[in-house]
Amino acid sequence: MGASHDVDQLVARLDHQRPAADDPRGVARWVLRALSLPHAPVYMAAEVRDALATLGLTHPRVAYFAQRAAPLGPVPAEVVIATFYGFAPRVVKTAIPGAWSVTSPEAVLAATLDAMGVLLRRIVPSHAQIERAADLLRPIAELHPVVGRPLAAAWASVPWTGDAHVDLWLATTIIRESRGDGHIAALVTHGIGPLASHLLQDGDEAARRPKLTSNRGWTESEIDATVAEMQQCELLDASGVLTAHARELRARIEDVTDETSSTAWAATPADVVEEVCDLAVAIARPIIASGTLPPRALERLTEPLTR
Repeated sequence: MGASHDVDQLVARLDHQRPAADDPRGVARWVLRALSLPHAPVYMAAEVRDALATLGLTHPRVAYFAQRAAPLGPVPAEVVIATFYGFAPRVVKTAIPGAWSVTSPEAVLAATLDAMGVLLRRIVPSHAQIERAADLLRPIAELHPVVGRPLAAAWASVPWTGDAHVDLWLATTIIRESRGDGHIAALVTHGIGPLASHLLQDGDEAARRPKLTSNRGWTESEIDATVAEMQQCELLDASGVLTAHARELRARIEDVTDETSSTAWAATPADVVEEVCDLAVAIARPIIASGTLPPRALERLTEPLTR
């Protein structure tokens, strides 16, 4: 992350974006950003990478799919394609179900939880903050809807461990996946497919194409075809820039996602929500400074939190 003033700026920005505690839709959107910070190191930290490598999952992409899908059990690739949504099917099929011929979902899940406990104990010095955050977030995570949300339901089936660091991470995962499943439902309802969902965020920017090809596995020809479809639907202009119609559609989808993921926060007393937000900001500082976050998690902190 670099200089300490950068950390200060990002934490201040996160804190400045906090919604009122009695605004459950606003809290649901802000929490996605704030609680992604203790969650996201799972995708990059050496502790997790090394733990999965000892199980034989040495390729980063295979490890990613296996780790995130582990609570689903040894499902076929088609289930992971459906629940992860944004990846090209061929990329998923290079990892799943092949990973389960090397190790088991149970072993991957256990290794992930152990590694995240080690990681969070290392990078967050205040164990009291972690323990309090875990105590508050466990019941809130349990209030998040899982019916019709398969990935959230799978993670919600993982028992609490009694280790505050691990349970904090597990709670953030349930909350994140519950919102993510709801977001996919909103995308499907509005006719936005997996590749189009990426293009609806930023349009067809040349600088972002490599992320779609290398990270998500889409080919240039698939991107070109989807861009052409979105241009026909007047979601992108001739230059690949988002139209006003696209921006309105994206805002509508985000609003639906906020609404359907806000029930847990609406059912939580405002003073508890306020304390969760306080703790999320406090925990954010050492995590941002740790160098364990993927670049995209840091990039999101610089973006507006629109409603």
